[in-house]
Amino acid sequence: MLGGPAHFPYPSGRRIYERWTPAVVYRDRAVPAALSGPDRIVGAPLAVWGDRAGAESQARVAAGIRVPLRALAQKLWDPGRPALSWREFEALASRVS
Repeated sequence: MLGGPAHFPYPSGRRIYERWTPAVVYRDRAVPAALSGPDRIVGAPLAVWGDRAGAESQARVAAGIRVPLRALAQKLWDPGRPALSWREFEALASRVS
């Protein structure tokens, strides 16, 4: 599990998909509405820190961020309440190579 060696719980794909919006820049706190919206927030990064080189293989890191990255992409495309359930989204996302 990513974050395991540092004991830091990274946001899961499900949490990103169900609870996060691009207006949230720290934990669960959103910026004021006047500072958010598609004309103000045009993207977001998914940071991967390598504090301990060799703690995880590149393949394991890639596998660990695959679902969170797909959820992030969906929320950046449409930050509203998802139309699909988490299970439906997982099934759809698994068809993307």
